[in-house]
Amino acid sequence: MLAKNKGLNNKAGIHIGDALLANPDHPIEKISFKNVYLGDDGVLRILEACNGNKHIKKVHLGVISNEGMKLMSKVLMHNTTLKKIKF
Repeated sequence: MLAKNKGLNNKAGIHIGDALLANPDHPIEKISFKNVYLGDDGVLRILEACNGNKHIKKVHLGVISNEGMKLMSKVLMHNTTLKKIKF
């Protein structure tokens, strides 16, 4: 859980998403960014990781912009493994 982590910047989602995409067989099931702003690029990378890592079932994206919401609907359109998304 990376919730309320003041040290994270808007590039954190990109780096974490890259790590999840590089390791699609890693059995992480929940990711929480509660009260963290990932930026639109970070949200996009985390959502791409949710598509690429079928173990991820729940994600809490924290603070998300309107553009991030639009990206989410496009990226997750065909995702069948993600069960719960919170903001």
